[in-house]
Amino acid sequence: MKLNLHKFALLLVLFGLFLSACQPIDVPEDPFETTNTVQVTKVPATPIIPTATPTQTPVPDWFIPETELKDVKISFVHPWTGAAAKQIEILVDSFNQNNAWGIFAEAFAVGGAQQVFQQTEYALQAGEAPNVVIAPADELAYWKQHDQLLSLDDYLQDATYGMSADQQAAFYPLFWAQDVVNGERLGIPVFRSGRVLVYNQSWAKEMGYGTPPQTPLQLKNQTCAARDVILNDDVWQNNGVGGLIIDRHTYTALSWLVGFGIEDFPTDASLYQFDQPQTVETFDYLRELSDDVCAWTSRNPTPYEYFANREALMYAAEIEEIMTQQKAMQMAENEDAWSVIPFPAKNGEPALLVYGSSYGIIKNSLQQDLAAWLFIRWMNDPINQKQLAQKLDAFPVTNGLLEEFSSQRSAQWKAAVELLDNAKPAPSGAWWRVGRFVLPDAVYQIYQPNFTPDSYDNLLNLLDETIESLSNQPAAAGW
Repeated sequence: MKLNLHKFALLLVLFGLFLSACQPIDVPEDPFETTNTVQVTKVPATPIIPTATPTQTPVPDWFIPETELKDVKISFVHPWTGAAAKQIEILVDSFNQNNAWGIFAEAFAVGGAQQVFQQTEYALQAGEAPNVVIAPADELAYWKQHDQLLSLDDYLQDATYGMSADQQAAFYPLFWAQDVVNGERLGIPVFRSGRVLVYNQSWAKEMGYGTPPQTPLQLKNQTCAARDVILNDDVWQNNGVGGLIIDRHTYTALSWLVGFGIEDFPTDASLYQFDQPQTVETFDYLRELSDDVCAWTSRNPTPYEYFANREALMYAAEIEEIMTQQKAMQMAENEDAWSVIPFPAKNGEPALLVYGSSYGIIKNSLQQDLAAWLFIRWMNDPINQKQLAQKLDAFPVTNGLLEEFSSQRSAQWKAAVELLDNAKPAPSGAWWRVGRFVLPDAVYQIYQPNFTPDSYDNLLNLLDETIESLSNQPAAAGW
């Protein structure tokens, strides 16, 4: 599928508008016989050891000599805006000027992670696919399922074009493993994130809690205590706040479910079923928190001021939001000690759920496919990798950068990195491309006043049926 950059750029605009072995040598015996009567003692012949001819490794079908890569053009679609997008421009320009193969890359900033998927789908349907995308593993798995994405294993291990063992070992193991779906490597990690609870340590200590909650019951006790503090102050206008802010983020819902012990997610193409007793238990718990006003729904779309003003003891956030909360605390002149903690777990061993995006290669010509891989490899040179990671507030993907950034950033960011010692991977199968949109809608239902526990069976059946039905359908260009 040959790429035309100008056509692809036009499609992006239109979308915005339109939404051996050798055989051994046999040595015969010496046939010499004497007619004399004297017996001659025969000396055994020195055995001849055959010299093996080296077996040549077959050249893979995708292999292209370097000379055929000159002037190959590729496109690269990414989700970032602002400083990260600017850094991408700098890196792509450096690649174009300095890469040894004469490859030319062009970057397209499409404004968000979902836009990467939507516009790539639109381009695929129009026959003008990009070469390199940055997308989560579930979307890469979806494209692989439809034979539109390359497996990277052959490139990765190739003696000429691959990554060395040291380069591969530099990645944080959990992050590196997340892009292997159904036994095939579909991507190379770019960044990772996690959903945490931002937690006011000072306020909790004033209420008599010296340690963060480890179990759902402990969390309920602390959030309900914060509710009572607000109810018993002299300001009636703030009644109804104080504990945990409710949110409908996909990974908030999934983190609660993981904490209650739902079954592990498959690493192959299997569908996942949410109809489990643990799901019902999770939903019961969250509804009870809401009914008791220990968890509440905020009017403002962001939680930072509520937390800075002690109107929330805790709220769920991605680690990228840590720096935003720091600024809010400074503006409110709030000197409370605060940190980030994992969602509680019934077994008392909370685990951080990790997710993020990776480089993937959409199938095109052999030349473009190899050029796309070499671009990804170049982007993962340690210097280039660091320059991009510095513009993101997420987890960098290598051991060295995690350690380096932990020593440079805030105590809260360091605390988030420490949670990786007990982290779990988010789903990576193609079904999650649908599931992560449907699950929050199911959670939304449990907070509705007319929802009753006898509706759980219907809700969970509908949740699983919707995921299965939509997972078996091609994605629409707009979704």
